[in-house]
Amino acid sequence: AFVTSNAGTAGERMRLTAEGNLGIGTTTPVSTLSIQGSLCVRSTGSCGTTAGTIYASNITVQSTDLAENYPTNDPTLAPGEIVAVDMAEDALPGQVARAVAGSIPLGIISTAPGLLLGQDVASSTPVALSGRVPVRVTLEGGDIAKGDRITLSSTPGAGMKATSTAQTIVGIALEKFDGSSPKDTQGVGSILSFVNLSWSRLASTDTLATLTGTESSFWSIDESSGRIKFIGALDLNDFDMINVRAIRGSASKWSIDEFGKLTVGEIQTNKICIGQTCVDEPLLKKVLGALGLSTSGDTQTASPAEATEPDPTSTPDTTTTTPASSDVATTTPSDTASAPDTSAALDTTPTLEPDATLDTTPAPEPPVDTPAPPEPASEPAPIDTTPTPTPDTTSSTTPAA
Repeated sequence: AFVTSNAGTAGERMRLTAEGNLGIGTTTPVSTLSIQGSLCVRSTGSCGTTAGTIYASNITVQSTDLAENYPTNDPTLAPGEIVAVDMAEDALPGQVARAVAGSIPLGIISTAPGLLLGQDVASSTPVALSGRVPVRVTLEGGDIAKGDRITLSSTPGAGMKATSTAQTIVGIALEKFDGSSPKDTQGVGSILSFVNLSWSRLASTDTLATLTGTESSFWSIDESSGRIKFIGALDLNDFDMINVRAIRGSASKWSIDEFGKLTVGEIQTNKICIGQTCVDEPLLKKVLGALGLSTSGDTQTASPAEATEPDPTSTPDTTTTTPASSDVATTTPSDTASAPDTSAALDTTPTLEPDATLDTTPAPEPPVDTPAPPEPASEPAPIDTTPTPTPDTTSSTTPAA
């Protein structure tokens, strides 16, 4: 071994063992280069002195991803597989398991990380945090093109092309995968992907490559107004539409303004509420029925139930008392007594005319609910008894003659 020490002081400073291991600050180097202390790598200037720290201006690493060790209970996990949060009750914090459909993916197992964090984590696997790594995929979502998002498939640990919104993305494909690509017996292959844990907001027919310029295959931008115009239907996927000032329908047939005013041509509903008062269909039918309004059809018309009462037409029968025409003076008192009665009966006729006007007036009016005029019609009963004394008057006039 080759040993150096500071002259005049105890203890060696560096040792080169027979195995070729060089130790600085240690007498038992276990690696090709073992340093007990700090390491400074700079073109000029000084560095810190904290033991166990590497100080450098720049670092160049050959591998292409940054990974971190996560604990796991599954020693069969392989590079390229997608892992998710281990939801087992006895799982350690941060423990991962092979991802399945519906789980919460965390990333892809790194094949050869350029920089690995968490070296001292026991029973762990390196999960890529950033960079480019191979990922296992299937054709479940269709052929994969460059730029397609990769999400979970029904095959545990493997991904597929993201086909709709609301899907968790684990990466972006950097090469294609189709029917001609190599696969195992389960139809699983491998492609290079860019690690990108995110949320999909693409439509089923779109890929990253289609979102170029000022339009895509499902929307465009009006250059004059700056408005986004959708070519197809907009599916919010059961999400809320918030902070909307107003909504206006096509051709201005309906609208909801910024004050909450709804303007439509027709409303079809099961209940109408004004304040704390609500009316449903059965109650509305009762109200319209009480007003004599029809509830069938598109329009409401008055029901002419009382407009056909012909009671006053029976009063002209009083003209049968004309046999006393020879003596006007003796019959005048009886006629004058009956005249007011017939005029009263005739007075009831105009009261029936407003009933006809109710046919066009849906609002309730007091004349409809007051059948008082029929009561004077009972007075013609004395008029009917008047002819009985008429023969008496004719007998009295005969001796006078």
